[in-house]
Parts: sequence; C-alpha cells; structure tokens
Amino acid sequence: MISVDSISVIFGHFELLSNISFLVNPKERIGLTGRNGSGKTTLLKIINGSVKPSSGRVVIPSGVTTGYLPQQIRVSDSTTIFNETLKSFSHLEDIRNEVDSITGELAKRSDFETPSYIEKCDSLALLEEQFRLNGGDIYIAETEQALTGLGFDRRDFRRGTSELSGGWRMRIELAKILLKKPDLLLLDEPTNHLDIESIQWFEYFLKKYHGSIILVSHDRAFLDNVTGRTIELSLSRAYDYKASYSTYLELRRERRDQHLAAFRNQQKVIEDTERFIERFRYKNTKAVQVQSRIKKLENIRRDFVANVSHEIKTPITAIKGFVETLRDGEVSSIEDRERFLGIVSNHVNRLEAIINDLLRLSSIEKDTENGGIEFGDEKISDILKTAIQICRLNAENKGIGITLDCDEKIIANVNAPLLEQAVVNLLDNAIKYSENDKKVKVNGFIKDNNVIIEVVDEGKGLEKEHFPRLFERFYRVDKARSRKLGGTGLGLAIVKHITQAHNGKVSVESIPGKGSIFTIKIPIE
Repeated sequence: MISVDSISVIFGHFELLSNISFLVNPKERIGLTGRNGSGKTTLLKIINGSVKPSSGRVVIPSGVTTGYLPQQIRVSDSTTIFNETLKSFSHLEDIRNEVDSITGELAKRSDFETPSYIEKCDSLALLEEQFRLNGGDIYIAETEQALTGLGFDRRDFRRGTSELSGGWRMRIELAKILLKKPDLLLLDEPTNHLDIESIQWFEYFLKKYHGSIILVSHDRAFLDNVTGRTIELSLSRAYDYKASYSTYLELRRERRDQHLAAFRNQQKVIEDTERFIERFRYKNTKAVQVQSRIKKLENIRRDFVANVSHEIKTPITAIKGFVETLRDGEVSSIEDRERFLGIVSNHVNRLEAIINDLLRLSSIEKDTENGGIEFGDEKISDILKTAIQICRLNAENKGIGITLDCDEKIIANVNAPLLEQAVVNLLDNAIKYSENDKKVKVNGFIKDNNVIIEVVDEGKGLEKEHFPRLFERFYRVDKARSRKLGGTGLGLAIVKHITQAHNGKVSVESIPGKGSIFTIKIPIE
C-alpha cells in the first residue's frame, strides 16, 4: 500500500495542490483527472520521486518500485529500436555478459580439479540460476511482444532510433517501462501517440498487469476500460470516487443535481410557509400557528444569511481589493504580483472550503431524510486507522503523537466513508487546537450495546458555556484563531449530522487547561 500523505505544492504564493491525501492499494487502477494545469503531472512526478512537494510526503514500502512515463522523453539516437528497448533488462544483460565471460575463461583452462576452477564453476551455476529466475529465458520474447503490440514491425527492430518521430520514440519508452514491471505504473497521457490496434493491445496488457496503475488520459474509453477508481484534481483539492471515469461523471452530475434539488426543496418549504402565513395571517383561530411559522422562517433566514454573509465577507472583500489593485496596474514587480495572486488564491480556497462543507452538510441531511445512505458491516478499527493515517502528517509537523486503542473484533453496521470523515474532523480539531508536542488518543470500544469512539486531546479545553452551541453551524469558540487555522466553522456540525445519520449522538467533555474528550456513540443494531 502506497500512501500519498498531505501533499501540498506552492509556487511563489500560488498553491497548486493543497493537502492531497489518498492510498494506492495493490493492483488498483486509478484514473487521475482534472483540467489542464490542475497539477496532474506534478502529482505523478511527486509520487515517482522526481519532484519534491512543498509539504507532505509519499510513503512507499521498502522494495516497492515505480515506473513513470512522462509526456516528453529523450531517447538515445545512437542505437537501434530493439537495443534501446533491451535497456529495460540491463541487469539481465550484465548477468549474461558475465556468464559468457566465465564460460570463455573456463573453456581455455584445463586445471579441472583445482579449487579456483571449481569456484568458477559454482559462480557460473549461480549466475545461470539467477539469470533464469529473473526471466532470462523469456526476456527477448517479451521485448518482441511489447514492440509488436505497440505497433512496431519486426523488420524495423534493427532500424536506428534516430530515424523515428517523437511519437514512435514515445512508444519505445512505454515498452521499456512496461517490461521493467514496476509495482506502480505512473502513466502521463500514454495513448497520445498510439493507434487503435496499439491501444487495444495496451488495454489488454494493463488489465492483466500485476501491479497498481495511476494514469492520466483524455481518452474516455481507455479510462473506462482500464480504471475502476477516479481521483479528480480541482482548485488544488482532490476528490476521490470509487468508480470508473464514466460512472464518476454520472456521480458528480448526480451529486450536483442533489445539491440543486436540496436547495429547491428548501425554497419550496420557505414558499409553503409564506403561503400559509399569508392565507391565515388574519384568522384568530390560526394566530398561534402563524406566529410560530413566522418566527421559524425568520430564524432560518436570519441565521443562515448572517452566518454565510459573515463567513464570506472577509475573503470577498480581500479578493476584490487585490484584484482592483492588480487591474489598475499599481503593482509593478513580479514578486509583488505573485504575492497578491497567492493571497487571492488562499481566499478563493477558503470560500471553496466553506461551500464544500455546506454542500457536504446538505448532502448528508438529504440522504438521511431519503434513506440514501448505505450501511454495511465494517471493522471499526480499520476506519479509525485510516482516519489517523490521513491526519498523521499534520500531527507530526507539530510533534503530536496519535495513539489508537480499539478492539480489532468490533464490527458495526455503519457507512465507513462518513464515519471516517467524522473522526477525521475531530482529529483535525484536536491537532489544530493543541500545542506542540502534546498527545491525542483515539479509543474505540463497546458499552451498553453502543459503539463508542473517543478522541481525547490535551489542548486548551473548553468552558461549559460553549457546550450547547458547539455543534451548530459556524459556531466558533475562538473565531479569530479558527479562521487563522483554516477552519470553516462547519466541521463539528458535519460530525453531528453524520452521527445522527447513524441514529447516534455526539458529545463533549472538557476541562479548561487540560483538554477535551469528544465522544461519538452509535447504537449496535
């Protein structure tokens, strides 16, 4: 399993990638998609190790190999097509040359009984066995199959690479990477220079491939035939869909339609309430109901408008001011322009985070009402481990250790992605609001026929006066510090709604100066 952990890439003051995290499982086929300039190639290079991120890391287990096909390559002009491709097997070529050398040496000797002669024979036997085990008997045939599969005619194998166009040179490079058989293939637009027959062979090869694959391609059919998971890069963030490309497009469209439908339903509730008020405003028998609905409607509008307006006012004001400054030509130096654009980008990312959290809340509420949330028997410890892995790098940057105490046998009927999101939100808060070198503990256990998940921190703690409103939307204990740390004021509200979707409850215990315990309680059905 390869872990992409909190990767961020910043050029000057422009953030190309922001806190990108995901896992690559064995034999997984992932399509990496997004608009041009969204950071797809940069992310592939980071995973390959040829580019370093501004922050974050890629964790690759010892012994796991990667192979990267870039969009632009260099092929030697001093060799033939076949010999260039054989460079994939340079280790076998070295063994074969050594075998030939020892065989030639032994043929000239007659001291068959001497220790040195016997030692040479043992070395030869060892090398021949090593050669065979590493595919020495078949690598020539595999090279021929790869080249013919990618469109080369056998009669052209001895042609010089200097005679080839860039597209055909790219095919050689692709063949070399495939023949090396790395554990993870990173392919950047691999079908750009392939014809239909070569693409069909390539698809068949990848379907049988033993390792994992992450690929970038504009070929929709190719993505559908090869991948079963899609990661979209958009506005510096990553959105993970456990689906092929076409299904991902449908899911994204459905999700946007659901958000729009939720908004329309809310508007309908408001309109129905308004009609009720207008219809019975002057009837004494309905006076109490009318006043109640008027108050409810006013509260909905006032709270939502006030909260959202307050949250977006600052970034919009900042964006407007910086854009006007740039437009009026008042900034002459490139360095200052980059700094201004970086500030604008950060505010846009903050607005996007607020909108995404609002949409996530709306989606959870809608799915809860309509029974659209799918539940299954899941191992709680696995969910907690994944949540901790997602947050581990941020914790390590502050010297905060995260420990887990959970019985591996606990299984509950939950929605794993949603519960994982709730735990991630609690961990994120625990890390943000704890001082450096503190500890955070995650507990999972069963009590009174409930699954209990606790996130315990050693942070500043909370006064009891905040408890009743802590899980409300946009409520903050320390508003200035929350915004400075990138909070949207919606994280705990999301935790509450996810817990309620599981017919559970979330609560908090806290002692100022000592820390807090956030508890999710989900009944076992």
